[in-house]
Amino acid sequence: RQRVISSGNLQMVDRALMNNEFTLDRDLAIDARSGDFLGLGLLRYAAGVSIGRGRDSTGFEDFDFHYFARVEVLPFGMFEDYDEGDFERTRAPRLSIGAMYSFQHNAIGLSRQTSNLPADGGTTNYHLFIADAIFKYAGFSAQWELAIRNGSRNPGSAVDAMGVPLPVTDPRNGLGTMIQAGYLLPGRRIEFSGRFGAIRHLGIGGPSSIPAESELGVGFSYYVAQHPFKIQLDYFRLWAGPGTLDNGANQFRIQLQGSI
Repeated sequence: RQRVISSGNLQMVDRALMNNEFTLDRDLAIDARSGDFLGLGLLRYAAGVSIGRGRDSTGFEDFDFHYFARVEVLPFGMFEDYDEGDFERTRAPRLSIGAMYSFQHNAIGLSRQTSNLPADGGTTNYHLFIADAIFKYAGFSAQWELAIRNGSRNPGSAVDAMGVPLPVTDPRNGLGTMIQAGYLLPGRRIEFSGRFGAIRHLGIGGPSSIPAESELGVGFSYYVAQHPFKIQLDYFRLWAGPGTLDNGANQFRIQLQGSI
């Protein structure tokens, strides 16, 4: 969900760590969808197929398609579930729950259609499942995402300068998760937020080349005119693996946004 929320409508300066690893990103596709199935204000869906080559691709050979489907349930009715923060200070709870599944056959990249190309020159078949939820009530907002990817490699025939076949790169099997929350102070244009995120190897299906990464951070936003005009800053501690915070790096970011 967070990947398709506009970068200008985020609660913190940038998206969670897991988005870069598990996003499907842009592709040429055809789909069927409904923004309000049966007109009840409770359900959305989308299902389709894409060419599986991603943006900026060249050539039209080897079309091994990418298939995807997503459903969203809004038990308390429609609301602004693709904007972070609760500017409306909703008087009744609002909740949106989503789930998505996709399958890519002979993907060029290890994680997305054309990202993290394997050194051996082969392809990857992978399954991706994503679940997410966003909740808003009285200025408080919270969201959660979980992504699980599992796949297998089709080794290529690339060789080194001596003609020796290159080792087969392991698939990037693993999971990513994040939880984020924020509170817009009553009668103020100030919001405080926080987020934890992690990427891990699943521990099943054999070796994986996915990196183990973690993030923990806090943010501050001053909204001059909600998202179009705002000042945001955040601090994150980034570290590798499930280890302690001592072995990592600090990240400070500040952003001034103005748009019409």
